[in-house]
Amino acid sequence: MVVIASVSGSLAALSSGPSSAPAAREPERGTETTVEAPAEGKFSTLLLAHRAKDGTLDLGVIFGVDTNEPRRATALLLPPTTMVQVAALQQQTLRDLPALVDDDILELTVENATGIRLDTVIIADDVLLARLLAPADPIPVDFSRGIRIDDDAGTLGYAGGAQKLSAADAYRVLLGTEPDGSLSHLVTVGAVLEGWIDRLDRPAVARPTVEVDRRATFLRAMGGLDLRLLTLPVERVDAGDVERFRMLDDEVANLVGGQFGPARLGDGSRPRAELRNGTGTVGLTQAVSRFVVPIGVEVAHTDNVPGFGKDETIVQYYDGEHEATAQAVVDALGVGRAERVNEQIDFVDLTVIVGADFETAHPEVTGR
Repeated sequence: MVVIASVSGSLAALSSGPSSAPAAREPERGTETTVEAPAEGKFSTLLLAHRAKDGTLDLGVIFGVDTNEPRRATALLLPPTTMVQVAALQQQTLRDLPALVDDDILELTVENATGIRLDTVIIADDVLLARLLAPADPIPVDFSRGIRIDDDAGTLGYAGGAQKLSAADAYRVLLGTEPDGSLSHLVTVGAVLEGWIDRLDRPAVARPTVEVDRRATFLRAMGGLDLRLLTLPVERVDAGDVERFRMLDDEVANLVGGQFGPARLGDGSRPRAELRNGTGTVGLTQAVSRFVVPIGVEVAHTDNVPGFGKDETIVQYYDGEHEATAQAVVDALGVGRAERVNEQIDFVDLTVIVGADFETAHPEVTGR
C-alpha cells in the first residue's frame, strides 16, 4: 500500500468533529437509486474505497450483506497493488486506477476483475473518510499482533490484543503502511473495519454517519452484524522492489461463488471476451465494457482492428457452446450480429469487433 500524501487536514477534521468539518460531498454515480439499505431477500454489496491526495487508491473493500441470513456480513479486502484488466488500458494496478479512469470505469473494472455486482459505491477522499469514521470514536479493535504504522505524521504503534482507537488513529491505521507488507497490513485493516461496523450498531453512531453521506445507509445496516473478513486471493508477482500481485482466478471464482454467490455476475463461469475497437474512437472499448460486464462476460483483453473502418459490430464465437452468449452480447449492445468463426482461440471465448453502428446507437456513452 502507498503512504498517503498528507493526513493533517483530515485529522484536523476528525479532532474538530463533524460540525466544523467541510460539508459532505453529494453522492456520485446513480446515487438516487443506490443509497438504500440492503433490501429484504437480496444479497447487497458496497464498494468502499479511498482515493489519496496523490490520486492513488490505497484502500478497497467490498462488503456483502445477506438479508436471508440477517446476522451475516462479509468484507472482501482488495490489495491495492493487484493487477487488473482495464478496458483500453490493459493490465494496471487497482492503486493506479483513479489517475487513469473515472469513477464509473473504476467501479466497472472492480466488477470485471472480481465478478461481483456492486450495488453501492463510496470512493472517499481524505475528508469524507475522516468524517465517516468520526462518529464512531472510540473504535474498539482487537489486533492479532502488535502493529507499527508509518505515515507522513510519523509512527504509530499498538500492542496486540483489545484496544480502543480514536477515530483519528483508526484513520491512520487504515491508510498507513506496515513493515511486513500490504497483505499483512490487510489483517490490521480488517480488525479496524470490524470494530467500526460493530460501533455502527448504536443509533448515536449510525445516525450522524449517515448524515455525513447518505450512501452510508448501507454501513448502518451492517452495524452489529457478524463480519466475515476475507482477502482477495492473490500471489506476488516478481517485480523487484515493487510489491505487485496477480489474482488467482480459480480461487477468486470459488470465493465469490461461496461468499457472494447471489451477487456474482453471470452463472458462475464467466465467458472471456476480447473487445476490439473497429472505428478508432478513443475509449470505445470502455464504452462497450459497460454493456457486457453486467451480463456476466469478463473482459479479458482489448485491442484495435488494424486500419479501423468497421461499420457493423460483429460478435465472434469459436465454440457452439458460446452461441447463446454471443447473441446475449448482441442483444445487450443493441446492434450487430453473432458469427461463428472456425478458429482455435485459447485465451478468449468471444471477440467483439465494435463498429460505427454501436456509436450511432449509443451516443450517450461514446460522445458521438
